[in-house]
Amino acid sequence: MQNSIQIYDLDSEKKVKELRFDYEGPNGVLDIMGIYPHSLDSIFLFNQLEGELTMIDTSGQIRSRFAYESPDQYSPAFIHNAYFTSPPLLQGDKMIVKTHFYGPLQAMTQDQLVQKELVYEIDLKSGATRFLDFKFPEGYMPDGLKLFEASIASGGGKKVYSLFGDHRLFYVEDWGDTLKCKEAKSDYLPASLPYLPIDGNGLDFRK
Repeated sequence: MQNSIQIYDLDSEKKVKELRFDYEGPNGVLDIMGIYPHSLDSIFLFNQLEGELTMIDTSGQIRSRFAYESPDQYSPAFIHNAYFTSPPLLQGDKMIVKTHFYGPLQAMTQDQLVQKELVYEIDLKSGATRFLDFKFPEGYMPDGLKLFEASIASGGGKKVYSLFGDHRLFYVEDWGDTLKCKEAKSDYLPASLPYLPIDGNGLDFRK
């Protein structure tokens, strides 16, 4: 709520610094929704309203700003450190980020969903963006509408995502490859998972 970042020492288990930021103005970073600490002097701040990234260091000094153009009908980079985590992937001057698509979500069909992109690449020099053909899978909604949320990660030579209410993992080895699938059910979850919360507090679900 204070548009701040806290830094902790893991050995002492104590907070050593708190960096507070303006929303607007010469020192403004907009509304912080997520952070990506690439290194101690390259910490990227993300917001959910504007196509703009801010890079700071651990002193709170703004080192660079990067403006970019979100693809039509898609959101700015969605980087959230607690909600469907999907850390960005920085490769030289290119950053790959998660996105959300806009549109009449309640009327979405499976045929439409498989055309929707999950990530795009930002050229940090030019601000241009491009899709990487990393889309939703076939058969995600066999029994009705689901939440269109993915957690995305990269490692072990693969780019992987998991989806809300689905036990499978989906992955490619290189961007543009055909999407592959691996069953990965947790021993602690039932075979049938809820689809969407249908009351105000999320306690009741449509099956």
